[in-house]
Amino acid sequence: MFKSRFLLVSISLKIKILIIICLFVFIVISCMVSYVEFGCANIISVGIGVGKIMFFYVEYVEIQKNPQVVIAKPNGAKDNQKKYMDSKGFIFKEQMGSMMFFENNMYTQQLVSFYLNKYYSKWIWR
Repeated sequence: MFKSRFLLVSISLKIKILIIICLFVFIVISCMVSYVEFGCANIISVGIGVGKIMFFYVEYVEIQKNPQVVIAKPNGAKDNQKKYMDSKGFIFKEQMGSMMFFENNMYTQQLVSFYLNKYYSKWIWR
């Protein structure tokens, strides 16, 4: 009786340790994928942002402040980007390749990266 109870506790503990290790590995891999794909290691922020643009009527979501990273719906991404910058007080100045320049009275801001795929559009300022 004592031997079987000890064996059950030992197996139960091993399963708990294995689950904790698997969960830790999953979180680390998720953070790495999030950082590589979105430039933001916060998987919660990225998950909420992607969920909002895919399942709700939200045009764009800012997922990180420094460097600024915004994800948006892919349909009409350039128009959404111009609306976003208008809401921040900037006016579209010019475009050179994939770089877009916006300005207000004080200074010019440069959008360095504009990425578009079937599911989302990603804008990064540096």
